[in-house]
Amino acid sequence: MNATLEVDTSIAHRLPPPPATETGAGLVDIARVLVLLQGAFLSMTTLEVLLWALFGVPSVGPSLLVTGAFALGILLLAAGLGRRVRVARRAAIVVEALVLLWAAVDLALAVLMAHRWLGLVATITRIGMPVAVIVLLRRPSSRLAFRSTSPEGGAR
Repeated sequence: MNATLEVDTSIAHRLPPPPATETGAGLVDIARVLVLLQGAFLSMTTLEVLLWALFGVPSVGPSLLVTGAFALGILLLAAGLGRRVRVARRAAIVVEALVLLWAAVDLALAVLMAHRWLGLVATITRIGMPVAVIVLLRRPSSRLAFRSTSPEGGAR
């Protein structure tokens, strides 16, 4: 009986941990994936602008720099969320709020000038994803995932 017990305990430490829904780590990972997806969209936009620049379209240089910087910033933000850095959580909420603000301006202009709403994909990427990231990161269980301390003893 003891041999069986020893085998069971040796196997138990190799099992993956249970899902971390109680600590909110799963919610933070979902938000991180959504931010990564936004970074992928910005990276594709940067590549599109780069192609236009390669074909000799004038005055795309500033646009290339801006979209590239935003893509890099969003991808770094997603990396910070993955490492559970508190500043990244706060910055993600602010950035997503700014995306929502810009979407509201874009929607107002579309309705006033073109008399139509944004398309389905634009609505999902400009309104749905930012709202989802903000809601996920503001949940109390998600906040707990960012309360860990660094090895030096201070808060991250």
